[in-house]
Amino acid sequence: MSIKSNEDTRAKEELLEEIAALRARLDEAEQTLSAICSGNVDALVITGPNGDQVFSLTGAEREYRLIVETMNEAALTVGLDESILFCNQRFCDLVNCSMAETIGRKFTVFVAAAQRLPLRRLLAAAQAGPVQRRLTLRTTGGTAVSVQIAASLLVTEVNTSICLVVSDLTELELQASSICVLREQQQALEESQAELQSANASLRESRREALSVAEDAIIARRCAEETSIELRREAAERKRAEDALKKLNEELEKRVEQRTAELSQTVSALRSEMEARKQLEQQLLHAQKMESIGLLAGGVAHDFNNLLSGISGFAQIIQDSTPANDDLQENVGQILAGAERAAELVRSLLAFSRKQIMNRKLVHIDSIIASAVKFICRVIGEDIEIRAVFSAKKLPVMADFCQIEQVLMNLATNARDAMPQGGCLTISTMEVAVKQGSEALYDLPQPGKYARVTCRDTGAGIDQEAMERIFEPFYTTKEVGKGTGLGLSIIYGIIKQHEGSILVSSEPGKGTSFDIYLPLSDGQVVRDEMIITAPVAGGTETLLIAEDEEIVRFFLKKILEKAGYKVIVAADGEEAMARFRERDDFSLVLSDVVMPRKNGNELLAEMRKVNPGIKVLFISGYTADIIQKSGIVDEHVAFITKPISRNNLLQKIREVLDKE
Repeated sequence: MSIKSNEDTRAKEELLEEIAALRARLDEAEQTLSAICSGNVDALVITGPNGDQVFSLTGAEREYRLIVETMNEAALTVGLDESILFCNQRFCDLVNCSMAETIGRKFTVFVAAAQRLPLRRLLAAAQAGPVQRRLTLRTTGGTAVSVQIAASLLVTEVNTSICLVVSDLTELELQASSICVLREQQQALEESQAELQSANASLRESRREALSVAEDAIIARRCAEETSIELRREAAERKRAEDALKKLNEELEKRVEQRTAELSQTVSALRSEMEARKQLEQQLLHAQKMESIGLLAGGVAHDFNNLLSGISGFAQIIQDSTPANDDLQENVGQILAGAERAAELVRSLLAFSRKQIMNRKLVHIDSIIASAVKFICRVIGEDIEIRAVFSAKKLPVMADFCQIEQVLMNLATNARDAMPQGGCLTISTMEVAVKQGSEALYDLPQPGKYARVTCRDTGAGIDQEAMERIFEPFYTTKEVGKGTGLGLSIIYGIIKQHEGSILVSSEPGKGTSFDIYLPLSDGQVVRDEMIITAPVAGGTETLLIAEDEEIVRFFLKKILEKAGYKVIVAADGEEAMARFRERDDFSLVLSDVVMPRKNGNELLAEMRKVNPGIKVLFISGYTADIIQKSGIVDEHVAFITKPISRNNLLQKIREVLDKE
C-alpha cells in the first residue's frame, strides 16, 4: 500500500511539472497569437531542433486584415529530393493539375526543360537563406507561364524542406507591355504635334511671302502699262488668286489649330490613364504582399492548433485522474480555459487568412468588450487611460465574438496612434431604438432596436476631407510605412456582415468618436459553463491512428486507450499503411489530412483497395470547408477539426463506428 502511495505521489509530481511546462508554452503561444492578430508584430521566431526560424510579417503592415478577394498567390513545399510535399489550390490552377496528381510529383515536371538547372540552383541556394528568381513554369497542357519564385528553407521536427511562394507574372507582363505601347504612342503624338506646329509656322511665312510677291507684281505692271486692259485682267486674276490663297491659308491654320487641340487632349488623356495604371500596379503589388502574409498567418495558425490539441488533451487527462476536491483541479481548469482562449485567437488568425468562415452566436456585447479590453490594455500603453462604461441592461446580439473583438482592437490601435502624448479611450454601450423612416440617418437596413458601441478618444481628430474617405480601401492619413489603408475598410465590411453600421464623428483637435450599431436579438444567452455534457461512451474496437505530430499522436493514444479501445499508432501515411497490412481487425482509422510521404486521402484510397469497407475519421488543423474545397478530402468522409476535445473525439468516433 505504501509503494502504491509513493508511486501516486511521484506520478502527481511528474504531472505537475508537465503542467507547468505546458502552461508556459500556452502563455507564450497566447501572447504570440494576440500580437499577430492585432498586427503589432514585425517577425515571428519559432525555435525547433534545427535552430530558430524567423517568419517576417513586415512592420509596415500593422493593421492588416482581410484583403481583396480577387488576389491569388500560389504556394508549395518541396522536399530536398524536389518532390512536392504540399501545395495550395492556386498552384494547382496555375499548372492545370489536380491536387491529388500534384502532391508527390517532382516539381521539375512543371518547369520548362531549359529552366530546370536554374531551378535546382535556386533550391540549393535557398538552403543558405531566402532567395528569389524569375522562371518559366510548364502546365500539363504545355502552356508556358512566367512566374517569380521566392524560396526559403523550412525546418520542422519531421523533415527539412523548401517553402516556395510563386507569383504569376502574366498579368503584370501584359500591363508592362501595354504601358510600353502607350508610351510609344504618346511619344509619336508629341512628335506629330511638334511637326504640325512647325508646319503651321512655315505656312504663315509662305503666306506673307506670297502676298508680298503678288503686291509687288501688281504695282510694277500698273506703273508700266496703266492703260493695258490685259494687265488689268491679270491684276484682277492675281487679286482673286490672292484672295483664294488667303482663304486657303486661313483654312489650313484653322485645321492645324484644331488638330493641335485634339492631340493635346489625347496626350492629356494618355497621361491620366498611365497614372491610373501605375496606381493600380502599386495596389496590386501591395495586395499580393498582404495575401502572402495571410498565407503565412494561416500556416502558423495550423501549427498552433496541433500544439493546443496536446495542451488541452493532456490537461483533460490530468483533470480526469485528479480528485474533485484537489487543488490541482483549479489549476487544470485554468489551463483548459487558457487553451480555449488560444483556440479562439487561432480561429481569428484563420479568419484573417480567409480560412475560417464567420461564426455568429448569441452573445452579450458587454462580454466581447470586457474580453477585448484585457488585450487592449497590453498593447495601447500605460500613458492612455481606458474606460469601459456598460449599459445597465443586457444587450444580446448575434455576432462573431472574435471578429467584433478584432474590430475593437483595430479602433483602439488607431486611437493610440492619434494620442502619441497620452489621453483617454472610452468604450461604452447603450440600447438605441431606430424609428421607422430614420434608419437611413444611421446607415442601417431597417428600423428596430440596436446595441450601440461607442469608441471615443481624446486625440488629434480627423478633418472633414479625410472623414469622407475614411472607409475606402487603401486610403490612409498615416505616414508611408505606418499604415496600409485597409484597417477601417475591413472593419466596415465586418460590421456590414452583421447587418449593422459604423459612423464616425470628429473635429480636429477634439478627438474622434466611432459609433457601431448592431441589431439586438431575442433569446437567452447560454453560458458555456452551464451546459452539462453527458458522459461519452468508449468501446473495445481496435483503432489505427495516423498522425505526424508526436504530441497529438500521444494524446490521442492516451485518450482512446483510457476509453477502452485498442490503439495502434503510426507517424506518417507510409507507416500507417504498413500497420494496416499487418492485421485485419481494424474497425476505424483516425488519420491526419496532411502528412509526409502519403496524405490522408491517398492513404484512404490505398486502404480501400485492401478493405473497401474500412471506416475513416479525418482530423486537421484547418477547417472542414477549406479541406473539402482543396479537394484533398471528400465531403462525405467524417471530419473533426483541431484542437480536439476528449468528449467531441469520443462522440465522433462512436458515431462513425455505429453508423451503418
